[in-house]
Amino acid sequence: MSLQHGLAVGCVHDTRNMQAARKTPQRWPSGIASSTWGLCSLIGPNNRNPGIWGSDLGLTTHVRDDSKLTMLFGDTWASPIANCQYPPSPSNDLQATLPLQRPARFQPGPVTTPINQRAQTCDFLEYPLERSDDVASWRRVRLFASPSARSTDAPLDMSGLRTPLTAFSDGERLLALFQRNDPVQCDRQADCPSDMRCTSDPAYRGPWIGECSRFVELVEDAGPDYCRDEGDCVPGASCNPTRKGVCLTARPFDVDTREGPATPPWYRDDSKRGLASTVYVAAAIWPDRPADYATIARFPTHRFQNATGRTVAHFDPEHPENNDYRPGYHTLLLWGRSSFVESGGAQLLPFLLYVRLDDLRGAPGKWAWKAHFFAGYDRDGKPMWSEREDAAKPVYGDHARRVPGKGNALEWSEPEFDQVAQMTVSWVEPLARWVMLYGGDLPAFMVMDPRTGDTRRPTNLQWASGAIHMRSAPHPWGAASLPPSDAQGVRAPGTSSELGWSSAEPILTRQGAAPYLACDEAGPDALPGCVQERSEWRSLALLGSLARGAVSGLPGGFADVASSCIGGEFARAAQEYLSGNPIGRLYAPNIIEEWTQDVTEAAARERGERSAELYWNVSTWNPYQVVLIKSQLTLRELSNTKVSALERYNIPQ
Repeated sequence: MSLQHGLAVGCVHDTRNMQAARKTPQRWPSGIASSTWGLCSLIGPNNRNPGIWGSDLGLTTHVRDDSKLTMLFGDTWASPIANCQYPPSPSNDLQATLPLQRPARFQPGPVTTPINQRAQTCDFLEYPLERSDDVASWRRVRLFASPSARSTDAPLDMSGLRTPLTAFSDGERLLALFQRNDPVQCDRQADCPSDMRCTSDPAYRGPWIGECSRFVELVEDAGPDYCRDEGDCVPGASCNPTRKGVCLTARPFDVDTREGPATPPWYRDDSKRGLASTVYVAAAIWPDRPADYATIARFPTHRFQNATGRTVAHFDPEHPENNDYRPGYHTLLLWGRSSFVESGGAQLLPFLLYVRLDDLRGAPGKWAWKAHFFAGYDRDGKPMWSEREDAAKPVYGDHARRVPGKGNALEWSEPEFDQVAQMTVSWVEPLARWVMLYGGDLPAFMVMDPRTGDTRRPTNLQWASGAIHMRSAPHPWGAASLPPSDAQGVRAPGTSSELGWSSAEPILTRQGAAPYLACDEAGPDALPGCVQERSEWRSLALLGSLARGAVSGLPGGFADVASSCIGGEFARAAQEYLSGNPIGRLYAPNIIEEWTQDVTEAAARERGERSAELYWNVSTWNPYQVVLIKSQLTLRELSNTKVSALERYNIPQ
């Protein structure tokens, strides 16, 4: 994303309570105690990254035998210097590197140095330049429609809010998933996956879907803004028939209740929630330009539009006891959600699939994206897999019961919070647990009602407002197995072999990250330790760039340079207008898996405790940067936090 700091106050009416948090206790604690510290800023407005003003995401992966980690950033803004490459360009994502080994300055144990005495910026991020005389010529990530498309030098548009979702490797090459918010369009049912419907097919009998008229097209190939009526469009826009049909799924998933299967009513209430989009599966196949990616498969999906992945050493879906979850190049595991934020109580629950990396190797014509979706547990309590996405079941969160007298209305045991944002998942070997980090906060325009300009208030709050939250589980899907069920499908009381995904719990709050976040209009009183930014330098830098362009004969001429600079200021101002409250926000965590360290002490191990230090980065919205974080996690025996299978799996009593 590319929202900047210095956000205007009052342009968009941000009605959310920044302090509101969930009051109910967590039902399924993890048994993991955590302590978290900010270390330094990797990239951002206050860094010494030549030619770069700000960025976000920071997805890491490792190719076998490489001496460095590859890091993919999202929308990256160049400093307003040289040719004043300041506004977003058709390709504005950045590929950089980090050391493969954790820098020696990061030692085990608590970080006791006061925040104002720590290094405020990291100094180990590296990225090549296209021109040695232009520090803003850092290499942009480019996505091509196919392996042969680079011959025309016409990459797909990857400008604002079109970014990588996750990065991984098959051992020899870099691969990544990209999203451009492209709908899966169709003319007939045969154009859609078998588990979806085409709205323009003559046999289609589902809800009507239209598209909003537009006053401005920001990019030439922007997808439609879909609508049910004019109430879904901005004031003055109309809701018209779609120019082309679109694929959509019929329902989110089924919930097994005591009264039988039930389907949440979200898609019946708002059919736009069922729209599918295209995720681009791409590989870096050109050694001369390692940041160029060729699309090798298109993944039409509804449940994996917000995704994160890890590759493991060995994965056996039929015999989980043989799995080796350590980093490796056998199988890709991908967790996904249907979006980044919800409203009205709908649940953005995570799903899981696996893809054999052998299917993505070999000659270009042999590449195949063969996804196998976690489909819940069978009668014997063992995990099931399906090749159909509509059979996918959430890995957690579908514990619900029918509300008596209210038809298909469901009451959730522990509902997911509305603002899940991006997520990251990693196997933490010292704890023998998968750890998921997700959540944070979003600017006003991401949760804005187009009819009123006000922000939608969340229905399901986080446990700490605006915090990054953590969950953990022993297996990617949760529990190794569930207690067997009887002939009526009811699982017998008893303890599962292992617990599934734990409840969410805050691991980094807005208060804990305050030294890296901007204050809101209330100043430090509302967020002690926050940064009071000034943006006068930006105007001065802009004027300096224009002056240099006038006298130095930069390529393109002064008119083009001036147009670029002014266009950048226009884009920045538009983002400020739409962002609402200027307080700093956290989002998009990413665990740097190769830096994880076992720090269990001998005496603690005797007590049955295990400890690990997790290094991860998180994006901040105002200032627009990526910050390096360390968390110390300690897993204790669950004797004090055990719950029965009746409670853990919502088994009817």
